[in-house]
Order: sequence, then C-alpha cells, then structure tokens
Amino acid sequence: MEQAAKQNLIAILGIESLPDDQKVRILEQASELAQKRVLGRMLDSLSEEKQLGLMSLLDSDDQVGISTFINHNCPEFEKWLVEEITSLRSELSGLVPAA
Repeated sequence: MEQAAKQNLIAILGIESLPDDQKVRILEQASELAQKRVLGRMLDSLSEEKQLGLMSLLDSDDQVGISTFINHNCPEFEKWLVEEITSLRSELSGLVPAA
C-alpha cells in the first residue's frame, strides 16, 4: 500500500494517535482483508481447473507466476482491487463514529 493511501486510511479510521506498531497491525489486517476479497472474486471468475492452478501458484509463492496468471486469466483484477479497497475504506470509516 502506498504511503498516501496508508495516511488516508489512518485518517479515515481516526487512529492517528495510536502507537505506530498498532497502526501497522491495523493496516496489515485491512490489507489482508482486501486481498482475501479480491482472491474470492478471482476464484469465482475462474474454472475449477484454473482455480487449482492459481492455488498451486499461491502455495508455491511464485510471484512471477502469480502475476502472469492474473494478467492472462483475470483481466478485471485491477478494477476489483480498486473496488474492494474503496469498499473497505467506506466500511471502516463507518466504524469510526461508533468507536
């Protein structure tokens, strides 16, 4: 996540006053949630055979292979990523007044 996005999310969540280690932990959790949501969308769009291929690449942590796979099989990936991050920001900002 780029620095400006991190600062924006920190402001949205109203966690500016937290210690840096807590901010990092919260940002990591938000990033992991966005990744899981995008992965779910990717898996929904793929055939069972391609799902197995992607899971194999993820298990092997082959970053080049994963990137190549996504480029060839998930043309909507960047759009989904933006949508999920936007959705997550909106959901998280809704929690701040209740905190």
